[in-house]
Amino acid sequence: MIFSRIALVSFVALLGCEIVNGQTEASNECVILQRNSLCIPNMECLDEVNFECEFDDGHAVPIVMTEEGKEMMSMMMQEFTISSGSTVLVYSDYERDDAGIHLSSLEHMNFYNKEEEGGRRLASKKTGDVYYLTVRVIDQNGLAYSHDTATMGDNIFGQINDPVNLKSQIEACSDNQLRIHSGYPPTATQAQKDIIDNVTTALGHPEGLMEVTIPIDITTTGDKYAVRNAIITEVQTVLGFNLPGPFDHVIFVVEDCYGSCPWAAYAYINSWNQVYRGQYYSLTGVLVHEYGHNLGLYHSGIAGGTEYTDHTCQMGNPLYSDDTGKMCFNPAKNFYLDWYDSLEINPITDGDWSGEMMGVGEWGDYNVTYPAVVKIEAGSDDYYVGFNRAAGSNSDNVAGDD
Repeated sequence: MIFSRIALVSFVALLGCEIVNGQTEASNECVILQRNSLCIPNMECLDEVNFECEFDDGHAVPIVMTEEGKEMMSMMMQEFTISSGSTVLVYSDYERDDAGIHLSSLEHMNFYNKEEEGGRRLASKKTGDVYYLTVRVIDQNGLAYSHDTATMGDNIFGQINDPVNLKSQIEACSDNQLRIHSGYPPTATQAQKDIIDNVTTALGHPEGLMEVTIPIDITTTGDKYAVRNAIITEVQTVLGFNLPGPFDHVIFVVEDCYGSCPWAAYAYINSWNQVYRGQYYSLTGVLVHEYGHNLGLYHSGIAGGTEYTDHTCQMGNPLYSDDTGKMCFNPAKNFYLDWYDSLEINPITDGDWSGEMMGVGEWGDYNVTYPAVVKIEAGSDDYYVGFNRAAGSNSDNVAGDD
């Protein structure tokens, strides 16, 4: 049995302002984000899941809680009471300091959900055309990953001749329903297009790729927040608008992480940003995994096991290779993504069902309407069934295949 979590959007009423010592504190808002780090195999990860709050300018700070508080917030995510990327936290001035936003009790947390705030997208598109900006990051001492932007563009988007990459794999898995582009969308303003061109193609970079230098020594700064926020500040200074701006997703590639760094990459659930350290940006399975988080997907594992133990799915144990990356998602994820025909069965009301199914790797190859996913409604626990055929976009699948 495979377990699988997805992020959905719910709507909760605004609860109001915090009262302290008889005084109404000023209210501030930020969007709750769940950051998931991808652990490098055989290394212990102690901070796979963290909660942050993102402001309108794209910067984020930690939400400081007890371990019990983290567990409660994770449960609220699982029960869809709150959702990463769409729940807005309302906090008072006294709850924030240099360490982040302190939540002493989630029982009195003020929040509400909405899909847009001032034109900012708070949910990632699962179909249609999506547009990427990729940033090669250089630290104050000139440290940057050895690949230039042309090589990065090829590894991520196949801009030269890379045969298996993020673009090719997502488009294949989605039967071309989700199409990835490097560069700005047609809807960008002319002013945005001009400034983006000036820092990308005009400087010899491929379309949609740029470089920035941050005023930080990454060999001595182990704080993820400091590094990421410094990147955001520099990119926004150069571009003249807040991220993600006209882009749907933004990738940051740093040279490496120093100190205790068991992670290959991290991304935000139902959001716009992915961060990679060094070589891991070039691995198709890692790219698809992190993009899956942006799409609203969580890690996958076998029931009774731990995260990453579902080897039928890129959200369980991604393939750590450049050109070996043809694996899609498990049936629960596929049902959420809604790229294929599916069927919902309630054995109590519908009785028995028998029929033919199609593997996702071949779903677009035949003019048939067989379901790729069957959802069995079973009370508090639903089951998702798929035909895990190792073919086409799913040909590198390593477990439970046919």
